[in-house]
Amino acid sequence: MDRSILLPAVATADVVEAIVSALSTTARGPFNLAAPTALHYKDFEKTLGAHSLHVPWGVMHAAAAQSFAARVQSVDPG
Repeated sequence: MDRSILLPAVATADVVEAIVSALSTTARGPFNLAAPTALHYKDFEKTLGAHSLHVPWGVMHAAAAQSFAARVQSVDPG
């Protein structure tokens, strides 16, 4: 995982509450759900009792491009 990446997370209960709220009002347009603070890779290490391995962005991009070309993943590496 690239150590500069921060991942926004949101609890399942909050997503359900947001969906119910959106369906029960006349509000229109997009809704954005995100946690007040993003998670850092150290949060994952602590929670999972794991250790991360830093992989440079270029290596990750090349791997993503190859897996996309091989139709292993459907997300364009951008």
